[in-house]
Amino acid sequence: MKSPNPNSSKNSIACPKETNPPFKSSKGSMEEDTLKTALEVLLELKMGKNEIGRRDPKVAVANSSMVEVMGGAVHDGQSIKKRKNNIEVKDIYPSKYPICPRCKGEFFTYSAVVEHLLKNPNCASSGTSNPPQLDLNKGKKKRATRDHVANITVSDLVKYFDMPLLEASKNLKIGTTVLKRKCRELGLPRWPHRKIKSLDSLIDNLHQEEAEHKEMENKAAAMAVRRKQKMVESEKERIEKKPFTSIEGETKRLRQHVFKRRYHARVMEKQNSTVSSN
Repeated sequence: MKSPNPNSSKNSIACPKETNPPFKSSKGSMEEDTLKTALEVLLELKMGKNEIGRRDPKVAVANSSMVEVMGGAVHDGQSIKKRKNNIEVKDIYPSKYPICPRCKGEFFTYSAVVEHLLKNPNCASSGTSNPPQLDLNKGKKKRATRDHVANITVSDLVKYFDMPLLEASKNLKIGTTVLKRKCRELGLPRWPHRKIKSLDSLIDNLHQEEAEHKEMENKAAAMAVRRKQKMVESEKERIEKKPFTSIEGETKRLRQHVFKRRYHARVMEKQNSTVSSN
């Protein structure tokens, strides 16, 4: 009789073969549930109930990292690609803030991403839109272009000589510094508003003085004041045409004389009013 061969395959103990569970590569169904799964994962990240975020040290939600979980996202510097419970986890481009898996827009918190997805479920579903960027120029005044400043001529400036510098710059749609620089380029050392305003007040004072002399029936004095008024008016027209010129000495002396006379008249009127009240 033949002894049984211990090495024979029939009498050997059969070891069970390790069998891996079949992997379902249903790509179509995964793509259909992308938004739903992404929203669920973001909700779990918000509440701190996501297993991936707790068990994997590389996925640190507290450090504002993002991972893409079938459309959602968390990042950790290096490329991560894992398969756990048939869920694909891979890295997105590095980002400092949480990112919407649809429109790739950046938000400060996961709660903001969830609210954004709930309000806009179809936000840029193709993923081709650019992430929203902060407008750094918001609230700032736009600067005038070089072409606009270059096109300003002397005739444009003459229209606003009767206005203060700030008001003229607003009408010209440029800043005060740019207007001063433009005036220097055109040969105007200073904005002539103060000179023209001073001559206007002098003309008004002379007109009042002329009216007073007419009331007193002093025709000679009224005619003299009238001649002085015409002189100042011609001086004003000359400065408007050539604003870089200065006021003549005779006009300055007349202005000083009229100012002193009106000042003394106001002082005397004030003293008389105090005496009468006492």
